[in-house]
Amino acid sequence: MTKSQLILGIIISLSIFYTIIENAHVSTYIYMIIIASNLIFSICRKNINAYHICILLLTINTLGYLLFGLGAIEPLLMEGNKVANGLIFYGLQLALNILMFFAFIFRVQISRLFSNSKEIYLNDFDGLFHWVFLYFSLISALALIEFILRLVFNLNFLKILYDNYENLVYVGWSVTTGLLFTMQLVFNKMKKQHSHR
Repeated sequence: MTKSQLILGIIISLSIFYTIIENAHVSTYIYMIIIASNLIFSICRKNINAYHICILLLTINTLGYLLFGLGAIEPLLMEGNKVANGLIFYGLQLALNILMFFAFIFRVQISRLFSNSKEIYLNDFDGLFHWVFLYFSLISALALIEFILRLVFNLNFLKILYDNYENLVYVGWSVTTGLLFTMQLVFNKMKKQHSHR
């Protein structure tokens, strides 16, 4: 089994695993533990680029979990106003995903604001993580549009994204996890090549 097959297997297995759990809180904890493990590994291996990517991922996912998983968004919601609540709920998710899309586009510049390290550079994975957040943004935007169509035009049958939203998020999480594992493998391979010179 090649490393690319292993990574693909990890992505598919995690997608299935997150879906089988059927508990968003447990899935979120597992996902956060995987990111935190990659963060610790990045610190131990002195991979500042992976470290900053993990920090970005942990920050957005912690914020998302506080808002949506633990209900910190509830004071913003208006009692009895489904349209406004849906706009707030899906709109905030869309805003966070767009923010992260741009955070990953400008990850190197953001990293340089917080660190003077000469090791900060644009790596191949910087060009991939923003696509994951573009995917998340697309899901959020389509869910928002579906929600509006369902309520405004009374299209109650239109629940494709509503019924599958968590599973679609799990696919993105699995790709993110696969990218983190691949990033660690590539960095270790590069470090070994440099040490043999």
